[in-house]
Amino acid sequence: MTQTQEPAANDHGSIKRMPWSARLTALSLAALVSITSAVVISPKSFAALSGDQPYTKYDIVIAKHPNRTLKLDFARPRKGDGPFPLVVCIHGGGWSSGSRKQTRQQMLNLAKLGYASASIEYRLIKEAKFPAQINDSAQAINYVLDNADKFKVNPNKIALFGGSAGGHLALLLSDVQNDIGTKALPITPIHGRICATASLAGPTNLTKKFSPFIQGIVDGLFNEADRANPETIAQDRKMASPITFADAQDPPMLLIHGTKDEIVPFDQATDLMDVCRSKHVNADLITIEGGTHGGGGKQKDWQAGYTKLLKFLHEKLCS
Repeated sequence: MTQTQEPAANDHGSIKRMPWSARLTALSLAALVSITSAVVISPKSFAALSGDQPYTKYDIVIAKHPNRTLKLDFARPRKGDGPFPLVVCIHGGGWSSGSRKQTRQQMLNLAKLGYASASIEYRLIKEAKFPAQINDSAQAINYVLDNADKFKVNPNKIALFGGSAGGHLALLLSDVQNDIGTKALPITPIHGRICATASLAGPTNLTKKFSPFIQGIVDGLFNEADRANPETIAQDRKMASPITFADAQDPPMLLIHGTKDEIVPFDQATDLMDVCRSKHVNADLITIEGGTHGGGGKQKDWQAGYTKLLKFLHEKLCS
C-alpha cells in the first residue's frame, strides 16, 4: 500500500477523500496528530507540559529477521528520575503498510505530558504471517521493560494504544495475557503489567465477513495453505480476534469508533462491548456519529474523544 502525506491535525475531511488503501495507513496519522490539539485543552489534572524537549532515542534495534530489521523509537521527559508510566504506540496500515514513524509525534506529545512512550513496529504480512505481528509487538515492549532502569520506565504501569490494525494488536495483546499459559497459545507474554488499552477503529472479530477489499487484507494475515482448510481458517481467525479472549481479568479498555466506518464496521466495536458487558470487563466506547475510518462526523466529537483518551490514560497510569 502506498504511503500517504501526513494530514493536518484538523483535516479529517482529507482522510475521507483518500482511497481506502491509503486511509488504512493514514488513519493513525490523523488521529495521533490530533492529540497535539487535545493536549492543549487537556484538564489541569494532567502533568504540566514541560518547556523542555523530551529525551529521545530513535532507531533502537530490537530484532533482525532475514527480511526485516525491527526497531523502536523511545521518548520520556528530560527531567525527573522516574520511573515513568509507559504508553506503547502501535501503528496501523492493515498489517500490510505503515511504520513506527507514523506514531513518533504522538510519542513526543506523550513524553511532554510526563509519560515514557515507545513507538514500535512489527513485520508486515508480506514479510511474515500471524502471529508474527503480535509477537513482534510483544518483543519490542519487552525490550523496554527488560531495560526498565535504563529507560526509567515503570513495568507495572503500561498502556497500549493503536489505530486500525494497531488497535487490533493492542487489544489482542492485552486481552490474551491471562490466556497464554492456560490455553498454550503461541504468543509471547508481556514482562510487565498492562493497566490500560485504547483502540481507534481497531478490528475485534476477524471471524466476521468484511467488504471484499478488506477481506482480502484480513485473509493475507494468515498462511495461504491454511486458508484451504475451513476448520483451520475458522480457528486462525478466532485466535486472532480480541473478542475471543475478553474476560473480567482484562485491563480497562477504551474504544473510539465511527458509526459510518466502511473499512472496519462499527459493529466490530459494539460486538466487543456486548461481550465486555456480559463478562464484566471494564470497557467504554466513544461513538463518533457519522465518523468513518478516522474521518467524517464532527470535529468537536473527535476532539472530545481524544481528550477522553488522555483522561483515560491519566486515570489508569497516574492514580
